[in-house]
Amino acid sequence: MKEIAFFDFDGTLYKKDSTIEFCIFCIKKRPLLFLLLPIQILYYILYKLKITSVETFKGKFFIFLKMIKAEDHSKLLSLFWEKEFNTNMNTEICKKLEILKKNKVEVYIISASPEFLIEIPTKKLNADFLIGTKLNLGSTNINGKNCRGKEKKIRLEQLIGKDYKILEAYSDNKDDHFLLNIAEIGIKV
Repeated sequence: MKEIAFFDFDGTLYKKDSTIEFCIFCIKKRPLLFLLLPIQILYYILYKLKITSVETFKGKFFIFLKMIKAEDHSKLLSLFWEKEFNTNMNTEICKKLEILKKNKVEVYIISASPEFLIEIPTKKLNADFLIGTKLNLGSTNINGKNCRGKEKKIRLEQLIGKDYKILEAYSDNKDDHFLLNIAEIGIKV
């Protein structure tokens, strides 16, 4: 049986919401992106009214990426995490991750955030695996389902099978209650 640890990202390892913070960062760097805000707000409202799916909303939210040259995405992400990693990571929770790694426990960061967005901090934290929402940067379409709630468990089991034990789990999100409940130590941050 594989023994693992699970960490949510936004609101847990990272004190804020990386999607919103990255959007704000990009708007500050490229002020014309502000013009897309009405589209983002419209799709947020449609999502909240249950007229559109979370996948459609997220795809439209990231529409600003289409206005940025593909070769600039990596540069913006690096600049964003240079600042954010040193100022807005939850040091207490990050230390727990570090201790688990030292004790040879496989660490999984499982997040609703797009994988491309949190890949840099995942590597800096030396986590073993990142499971997140898959977003096609070229089209800003979500590939598959948003990685939230029960989808996190489904995606974890697709990766490692069903023969695992969660030693420790950390999340601020009520949608992660089932992963927190099956962990030996489940901490709501």
